[in-house]
Amino acid sequence: MVNWVYELATGTLISGGPYNPSCNPATHGIVSLSENPNPRLRRVDTATRLIRDATPDELTAYDAAELDTRMKSRFNGDKLVKALAIWCAQKFNVPLATAQQEIVAILKAL
Repeated sequence: MVNWVYELATGTLISGGPYNPSCNPATHGIVSLSENPNPRLRRVDTATRLIRDATPDELTAYDAAELDTRMKSRFNGDKLVKALAIWCAQKFNVPLATAQQEIVAILKAL
C-alpha cells in the first residue's frame, strides 16, 4: 500500500509513497492506494475518496500549472534570462515582477 496526499478542493494528488505522510487536514487529505498513480492523469473523488480519471479541464489546468512552475524555475535559475529581465525592467522603468511575468509568458509561448 502507498499513501498519497491530495488537495481537498481539487482532488489533485500531491505526493505519496510507502510512508505515512503528514499534511494540513483543513486543506489536504490522505488516501491509501494499492499502487502509485500518475498525478497528472488521476484524481481523488473527494466525496468517496476513490481514484478517478482526470477530466480534460483538469488535465489542461495541471499542464498549465506544471509549465508555469518550470518556466518560473528556469527564469530564476538562468542568470542570463534574469539579467535581461533586470536590464529590461530598468530600461523601461517597470517593476521587475512585471518584467518577469511578461518574460515567463513569452517563454511559455515558445
